[in-house]
Amino acid sequence: MPRIIIGHIVGGIMNSDLLKGKDVPLTFENSQMGATVVDALDTLYILGLHAEFLDVQRLFKDNLEVSVNSEMFVFDVNIQFIEGLLAAYHLSGKEIFKIKAVQLAKKFLPAFHTCTGIPWTMVHLQSGVGCS
Repeated sequence: MPRIIIGHIVGGIMNSDLLKGKDVPLTFENSQMGATVVDALDTLYILGLHAEFLDVQRLFKDNLEVSVNSEMFVFDVNIQFIEGLLAAYHLSGKEIFKIKAVQLAKKFLPAFHTCTGIPWTMVHLQSGVGCS
């Protein structure tokens, strides 16, 4: 039953207007949709939904852009995006997930180099400027 439910959810996301066609890149501007797909990666792999996993892999390879004009919460990106990408890499060995996780993590490094030692709450992905 969980395989059917997860497959249905991810299939719906992959067929949504946000992700249809090559003209609509998956970016962090609609982070909730992107987070859902990334969060589902390890579940897809563990449940043996490898066709769906490969669909997401292809989508990320071609469309996941980490330098968009958008601000993101540091905590959310760490626990959803970076964790999800690294889990997918660990399970599958597919380099694209590690590459995207490293690209994204580098965008957030300035958040941890503050005069107080307390990380910023948010980071603007294009500029690398953050705020609390």
